[in-house]
Amino acid sequence: MLTGWFLASLIDGKYRKTMLALTIFATIALSASDQIYGAAAAMALFIAVPSGIITRLWCVGEERFCQQSATGADLKLEAIRRDLMKKREVFLSLSKLYSAGMDNKQIVSYQFDGMARTVNELMQDLEGRGESSAARNAPQILVGSASYAFEAVSGDSCLSFSFGKNKQALIISDGMGKGSRAATESKLVVTTLSKLLSAGFDVDIAMKTVNAILMTGNSAEMFATVDLAIIDKVTGRAQIFKMGAASTYVKHNGSVSMLKRPAPPVGIVDGLKLEYIDVRLKRGDLLIMVSDGVTDCDRSDPDGQWLRERLTELGSRDPDTVAELIVNKAAEKYGIRERDDLTVMVAAI
Repeated sequence: MLTGWFLASLIDGKYRKTMLALTIFATIALSASDQIYGAAAAMALFIAVPSGIITRLWCVGEERFCQQSATGADLKLEAIRRDLMKKREVFLSLSKLYSAGMDNKQIVSYQFDGMARTVNELMQDLEGRGESSAARNAPQILVGSASYAFEAVSGDSCLSFSFGKNKQALIISDGMGKGSRAATESKLVVTTLSKLLSAGFDVDIAMKTVNAILMTGNSAEMFATVDLAIIDKVTGRAQIFKMGAASTYVKHNGSVSMLKRPAPPVGIVDGLKLEYIDVRLKRGDLLIMVSDGVTDCDRSDPDGQWLRERLTELGSRDPDTVAELIVNKAAEKYGIRERDDLTVMVAAI
Protein backbone atom coordinates (compact mmCIF):
# COMPACT_ATOMS: atom_id res chain seq x y z
CA MET A 1 0.00 0.00 0.00
CA LEU A 2 2.80 2.38 0.91
CA THR A 3 4.53 1.60 -2.39
CA GLY A 4 1.36 2.40 -4.33
CA TRP A 5 0.88 5.76 -2.63
CA PHE A 6 4.54 6.61 -3.10
CA LEU A 7 4.34 6.01 -6.86
CA ALA A 8 1.10 8.00 -7.05
CA SER A 9 2.73 10.92 -5.21
CA LEU A 10 5.49 11.08 -7.82
CA ILE A 11 2.89 11.45 -10.58
CA ASP A 12 0.45 13.84 -8.91
CA GLY A 13 1.19 16.29 -6.10
CA LYS A 14 -2.27 15.89 -4.54
CA TYR A 15 -1.20 12.47 -3.14
CA ARG A 16 1.86 13.84 -1.32
CA LYS A 17 0.18 14.61 2.00
CA THR A 18 -1.40 11.15 2.11
CA MET A 19 1.94 9.54 1.31
CA LEU A 20 3.72 11.41 4.08
CA ALA A 21 0.88 10.70 6.50
CA LEU A 22 1.06 6.95 5.83
CA THR A 23 4.82 7.01 6.27
CA ILE A 24 4.56 8.88 9.58
CA PHE A 25 1.73 6.60 10.70
CA ALA A 26 3.73 3.45 10.00
CA THR A 27 6.89 4.83 11.63
CA ILE A 28 5.18 5.97 14.86
CA ALA A 29 2.95 2.94 15.09
CA LEU A 30 5.80 0.46 14.72
CA SER A 31 8.10 2.32 17.11
CA ALA A 32 5.50 2.87 19.85
CA SER A 33 5.23 0.34 22.69
CA ASP A 34 1.48 0.40 22.33
CA GLN A 35 0.31 0.12 18.75
CA ILE A 36 -3.01 1.86 19.48
CA TYR A 37 -1.39 4.92 21.03
CA GLY A 38 1.08 5.06 18.17
CA ALA A 39 -1.71 5.07 15.59
CA ALA A 40 -3.57 7.79 17.48
CA ALA A 41 -0.45 9.96 17.67
CA ALA A 42 0.14 9.58 13.95
CA MET A 43 -3.45 10.54 13.11
CA ALA A 44 -3.28 13.58 15.42
CA LEU A 45 -0.05 14.73 13.78
CA PHE A 46 -1.54 14.26 10.34
CA ILE A 47 -4.55 16.45 11.23
CA ALA A 48 -2.54 19.15 13.04
CA VAL A 49 0.21 19.76 10.50
CA PRO A 50 -0.90 22.22 7.74
CA SER A 51 -0.79 21.04 4.15
CA GLY A 52 1.54 23.89 3.18
CA ILE A 53 4.25 22.69 5.56
CA ILE A 54 4.01 19.12 4.30
CA THR A 55 4.19 20.28 0.70
CA ARG A 56 7.22 22.42 1.52
CA LEU A 57 8.96 19.48 3.21
CA TRP A 58 8.24 17.34 0.17
CA CYS A 59 9.70 19.97 -2.19
CA VAL A 60 12.83 20.27 -0.07
CA GLY A 61 13.26 16.51 -0.28
CA GLU A 62 12.82 16.56 -4.03
CA GLU A 63 15.48 19.26 -4.45
CA ARG A 64 17.83 17.38 -2.13
CA PHE A 65 17.52 13.85 -3.44
CA CYS A 66 16.04 14.12 -6.95
CA GLN A 67 17.56 15.74 -10.03
CA GLN A 68 15.37 18.35 -11.66
CA SER A 69 13.62 16.86 -14.67
CA ALA A 70 13.03 18.70 -17.90
CA THR A 71 9.54 20.00 -18.57
CA GLY A 72 7.55 19.13 -21.65
CA ALA A 73 8.22 22.60 -23.09
CA ASP A 74 11.97 22.15 -22.59
CA LEU A 75 11.91 18.82 -24.40
CA LYS A 76 9.97 20.33 -27.33
CA LEU A 77 12.42 23.24 -27.49
CA GLU A 78 15.37 20.88 -27.60
CA ALA A 79 13.73 18.85 -30.38
CA ILE A 80 13.17 22.03 -32.41
CA ARG A 81 16.77 23.09 -31.87
CA ARG A 82 18.08 19.71 -33.12
CA ASP A 83 15.80 19.89 -36.15
CA LEU A 84 17.03 23.40 -37.00
CA MET A 85 20.64 22.25 -36.72
CA LYS A 86 19.99 19.48 -39.23
CA LYS A 87 18.33 21.92 -41.65
CA ARG A 88 21.20 24.38 -41.30
CA GLU A 89 23.74 21.68 -42.20
CA VAL A 90 21.67 20.61 -45.20
CA PHE A 91 21.40 24.17 -46.54
CA LEU A 92 25.12 24.81 -46.02
CA SER A 93 26.07 21.65 -47.89
CA LEU A 94 23.72 22.51 -50.77
CA SER A 95 25.16 26.03 -50.89
CA LYS A 96 28.66 24.60 -51.37
CA LEU A 97 27.38 22.16 -53.99
CA TYR A 98 25.96 24.94 -56.20
CA SER A 99 28.64 27.56 -55.58
CA ALA A 100 30.80 26.85 -58.65
CA GLY A 101 30.36 29.04 -61.73
CA MET A 102 28.59 32.31 -62.45
CA ASP A 103 25.16 31.28 -63.68
CA ASN A 104 21.79 30.35 -62.26
CA LYS A 105 23.51 27.82 -60.01
CA GLN A 106 25.18 30.66 -58.13
CA ILE A 107 21.78 32.19 -57.39
CA VAL A 108 20.69 28.84 -55.96
CA SER A 109 23.87 28.82 -53.88
CA TYR A 110 23.01 32.23 -52.42
CA GLN A 111 19.51 31.02 -51.62
CA PHE A 112 20.72 27.94 -49.74
CA ASP A 113 23.36 29.97 -47.92
CA GLY A 114 20.68 32.46 -46.93
CA MET A 115 18.44 29.67 -45.67
CA ALA A 116 21.27 28.32 -43.52
CA ARG A 117 21.87 31.74 -42.00
CA THR A 118 18.15 32.19 -41.43
CA VAL A 119 17.98 28.91 -39.53
CA ASN A 120 20.96 30.03 -37.48
CA GLU A 121 19.07 33.22 -36.55
CA LEU A 122 16.08 31.12 -35.48
CA MET A 123 18.32 29.01 -33.28
CA GLN A 124 19.67 32.14 -31.62
CA ASP A 125 16.11 33.37 -31.07
CA LEU A 126 15.30 30.14 -29.23
CA GLU A 127 18.16 30.78 -26.82
CA GLY A 128 16.83 34.18 -25.77
CA ARG A 129 13.07 34.51 -26.06
CA GLY A 130 11.09 37.52 -24.88
CA GLU A 131 11.21 41.22 -25.63
CA SER A 132 13.76 43.23 -23.69
CA SER A 133 12.91 46.46 -21.89
CA ALA A 134 15.24 48.30 -24.27
CA ALA A 135 13.15 47.10 -27.23
CA ARG A 136 9.93 48.20 -25.55
CA ASN A 137 11.38 51.68 -24.91
CA ALA A 138 12.87 52.06 -28.39
CA PRO A 139 12.19 55.39 -30.12
CA GLN A 140 9.52 55.38 -32.80
CA ILE A 141 10.66 55.82 -36.39
CA LEU A 142 8.33 57.70 -38.74
CA VAL A 143 8.98 57.34 -42.46
CA GLY A 144 7.68 59.58 -45.23
CA SER A 145 8.32 59.76 -48.96
CA ALA A 146 7.61 61.83 -52.05
CA SER A 147 8.33 61.30 -55.73
CA TYR A 148 7.88 62.94 -59.11
CA ALA A 149 7.93 61.21 -62.51
CA PHE A 150 8.84 63.20 -65.62
CA GLU A 151 7.38 60.48 -67.84
CA ALA A 152 4.24 58.36 -67.55
CA VAL A 153 6.07 55.90 -65.32
CA SER A 154 8.84 56.66 -62.85
CA GLY A 155 12.03 54.63 -63.11
CA ASP A 156 12.51 54.97 -59.35
CA SER A 157 11.08 52.59 -56.76
CA CYS A 158 11.13 52.93 -52.99
CA LEU A 159 9.88 51.01 -49.98
CA SER A 160 9.99 51.14 -46.20
CA PHE A 161 9.29 48.11 -43.96
CA SER A 162 10.07 46.61 -40.56
CA PHE A 163 11.72 43.21 -40.24
CA GLY A 164 13.78 40.98 -37.96
CA LYS A 165 14.64 42.11 -34.45
CA ASN A 166 13.51 45.73 -34.27
CA LYS A 167 14.89 46.68 -37.69
CA GLN A 168 13.52 49.34 -40.04
CA ALA A 169 14.59 49.32 -43.71
CA LEU A 170 14.38 52.08 -46.32
CA ILE A 171 15.19 51.29 -49.96
CA ILE A 172 15.46 53.48 -53.04
CA SER A 173 16.36 51.98 -56.42
CA ASP A 174 16.79 53.77 -59.76
CA GLY A 175 16.56 51.56 -62.84
CA MET A 176 18.70 52.00 -65.92
CA GLY A 177 17.31 54.65 -68.25
CA LYS A 178 13.75 55.91 -67.93
CA GLY A 179 10.18 54.78 -68.29
CA SER A 180 8.71 51.31 -67.93
CA ARG A 181 11.96 49.35 -68.38
CA ALA A 182 13.70 51.33 -65.63
CA ALA A 183 10.63 50.89 -63.45
CA THR A 184 10.69 47.11 -63.98
CA GLU A 185 14.34 46.90 -62.94
CA SER A 186 14.02 49.09 -59.86
CA LYS A 187 10.82 47.35 -58.75
CA LEU A 188 12.50 43.95 -59.11
CA VAL A 189 15.40 45.13 -56.93
CA VAL A 190 13.20 46.64 -54.21
CA THR A 191 10.76 43.72 -54.11
CA THR A 192 13.46 41.03 -54.05
CA LEU A 193 15.53 42.77 -51.38
CA SER A 194 12.53 43.38 -49.15
CA LYS A 195 11.32 39.78 -49.39
CA LEU A 196 14.77 38.30 -48.72
CA LEU A 197 15.42 40.57 -45.75
CA SER A 198 11.97 39.90 -44.33
CA ALA A 199 12.59 36.15 -44.70
CA GLY A 200 15.70 36.45 -42.55
CA PHE A 201 18.45 36.63 -45.19
CA ASP A 202 21.30 38.94 -44.23
CA VAL A 203 22.12 41.96 -46.40
CA ASP A 204 25.22 40.42 -47.97
CA ILE A 205 23.36 37.37 -49.29
CA ALA A 206 20.28 39.38 -50.32
CA MET A 207 22.34 41.92 -52.30
CA LYS A 208 24.44 39.22 -53.99
CA THR A 209 21.27 37.38 -54.97
CA VAL A 210 19.82 40.51 -56.58
CA ASN A 211 23.12 41.20 -58.34
CA ALA A 212 23.22 37.65 -59.77
CA ILE A 213 19.59 37.85 -60.89
CA LEU A 214 20.18 41.07 -62.82
CA MET A 215 23.31 39.63 -64.46
CA THR A 216 21.80 36.30 -65.52
CA GLY A 217 18.05 36.81 -65.71
CA ASN A 218 17.95 38.42 -69.12
CA SER A 219 20.03 38.52 -72.27
CA ALA A 220 19.71 42.32 -72.31
CA GLU A 221 21.84 44.41 -69.97
CA MET A 222 20.09 45.15 -66.69
CA PHE A 223 21.33 47.15 -63.75
CA ALA A 224 19.97 49.46 -61.07
CA THR A 225 21.18 51.56 -58.18
CA VAL A 226 20.50 50.50 -54.61
CA ASP A 227 20.31 52.84 -51.63
CA LEU A 228 19.51 50.78 -48.54
CA ALA A 229 19.39 52.01 -44.94
CA ILE A 230 18.79 49.57 -42.08
CA ILE A 231 18.06 51.23 -38.75
CA ASP A 232 18.16 49.41 -35.41
CA LYS A 233 15.16 50.79 -33.52
CA VAL A 234 16.72 49.99 -30.13
CA THR A 235 20.27 51.31 -30.52
CA GLY A 236 19.68 53.90 -33.25
CA ARG A 237 22.53 52.45 -35.27
CA ALA A 238 22.04 52.79 -39.02
CA GLN A 239 23.88 50.84 -41.70
CA ILE A 240 23.69 52.51 -45.11
CA PHE A 241 24.54 50.43 -48.19
CA LYS A 242 25.13 52.27 -51.46
CA MET A 243 25.45 50.68 -54.86
CA GLY A 244 25.69 53.53 -57.37
CA ALA A 245 23.37 55.59 -55.18
CA ALA A 246 23.28 59.31 -54.41
CA SER A 247 24.42 60.83 -51.11
CA THR A 248 22.41 60.49 -47.92
CA TYR A 249 21.90 63.36 -45.47
CA VAL A 250 21.55 63.35 -41.70
CA LYS A 251 20.13 66.36 -39.82
CA HIS A 252 21.17 66.53 -36.17
CA ASN A 253 20.60 69.52 -33.88
CA GLY A 254 20.16 71.86 -36.84
CA SER A 255 23.33 70.83 -38.69
CA VAL A 256 23.33 68.63 -41.79
CA SER A 257 26.02 66.10 -42.73
CA MET A 258 26.38 64.30 -46.06
CA LEU A 259 27.20 60.59 -46.35
CA LYS A 260 28.45 59.03 -49.58
CA ARG A 261 30.33 55.95 -50.76
CA PRO A 262 31.17 55.26 -54.42
CA ALA A 263 30.27 51.80 -55.72
CA PRO A 264 28.88 50.41 -59.00
CA PRO A 265 25.15 49.63 -59.31
CA VAL A 266 23.95 46.03 -58.95
CA GLY A 267 23.94 43.98 -62.15
CA ILE A 268 27.24 45.41 -63.43
CA VAL A 269 30.06 43.31 -61.97
CA ASP A 270 30.47 39.85 -60.55
CA GLY A 271 31.95 39.30 -57.09
CA LEU A 272 30.01 42.07 -55.40
CA LYS A 273 31.96 43.63 -52.53
CA LEU A 274 29.53 45.01 -50.01
CA GLU A 275 30.47 47.86 -47.69
CA TYR A 276 28.35 50.21 -45.63
CA ILE A 277 28.39 53.52 -43.80
CA ASP A 278 27.82 53.19 -40.06
CA VAL A 279 26.09 56.08 -38.32
CA ARG A 280 24.37 56.59 -34.96
CA LEU A 281 20.97 58.27 -35.01
CA LYS A 282 19.48 59.94 -31.94
CA ARG A 283 16.04 61.18 -30.98
CA GLY A 284 15.17 64.21 -33.05
CA ASP A 285 17.41 63.28 -36.01
CA LEU A 286 16.29 63.10 -39.63
CA LEU A 287 17.71 60.64 -42.16
CA ILE A 288 17.15 61.83 -45.75
CA MET A 289 17.67 59.52 -48.73
CA VAL A 290 17.34 60.76 -52.33
CA SER A 291 17.62 59.40 -55.85
CA ASP A 292 20.27 60.88 -58.15
CA GLY A 293 17.60 62.91 -59.90
CA VAL A 294 17.52 65.13 -56.80
CA THR A 295 21.29 65.61 -56.48
CA ASP A 296 21.71 66.21 -60.25
CA CYS A 297 19.12 68.96 -60.52
CA ASP A 298 21.73 71.76 -60.22
CA ARG A 299 24.77 71.19 -62.44
CA SER A 300 26.57 74.15 -60.87
CA ASP A 301 26.31 72.47 -57.47
CA PRO A 302 27.44 68.83 -57.89
CA ASP A 303 28.02 68.40 -54.15
CA GLY A 304 24.38 69.19 -53.36
CA GLN A 305 25.13 72.17 -51.16
CA TRP A 306 21.69 73.58 -51.98
CA LEU A 307 20.08 70.53 -50.40
CA ARG A 308 22.10 70.86 -47.21
CA GLU A 309 21.10 74.51 -46.97
CA ARG A 310 17.46 73.68 -47.65
CA LEU A 311 17.43 71.02 -44.93
CA THR A 312 19.07 73.41 -42.47
CA GLU A 313 16.35 76.00 -43.10
CA LEU A 314 13.45 73.57 -42.71
CA GLY A 315 11.77 73.71 -39.31
CA SER A 316 9.38 70.80 -39.91
CA ARG A 317 10.16 67.30 -38.66
CA ASP A 318 7.21 65.68 -40.43
CA PRO A 319 8.85 63.21 -42.84
CA ASP A 320 6.19 63.53 -45.56
CA THR A 321 6.39 67.34 -45.48
CA VAL A 322 10.19 67.36 -45.63
CA ALA A 323 10.21 64.88 -48.56
CA GLU A 324 7.60 66.88 -50.49
CA LEU A 325 9.46 70.18 -50.04
CA ILE A 326 12.73 68.66 -51.30
CA VAL A 327 11.07 67.16 -54.39
CA ASN A 328 9.38 70.47 -55.24
CA LYS A 329 12.64 72.40 -54.87
CA ALA A 330 14.55 69.91 -57.05
CA ALA A 331 11.89 70.06 -59.78
CA GLU A 332 12.09 73.84 -59.71
CA LYS A 333 15.87 73.79 -60.13
CA TYR A 334 15.68 71.72 -63.32
CA GLY A 335 13.91 74.58 -65.05
CA ILE A 336 13.29 73.87 -68.73
CA ARG A 337 16.09 71.35 -69.28
CA GLU A 338 15.48 67.58 -69.42
CA ARG A 339 14.57 66.24 -66.02
CA ASP A 340 15.16 62.97 -64.21
CA ASP A 341 12.77 61.13 -61.89
CA LEU A 342 12.81 62.38 -58.31
CA THR A 343 12.40 60.27 -55.15
CA VAL A 344 12.96 61.26 -51.52
CA MET A 345 12.57 59.16 -48.36
CA VAL A 346 12.80 60.65 -44.86
CA ALA A 347 13.07 58.82 -41.53
CA ALA A 348 12.32 60.85 -38.39
CA ILE A 349 13.69 59.35 -35.17
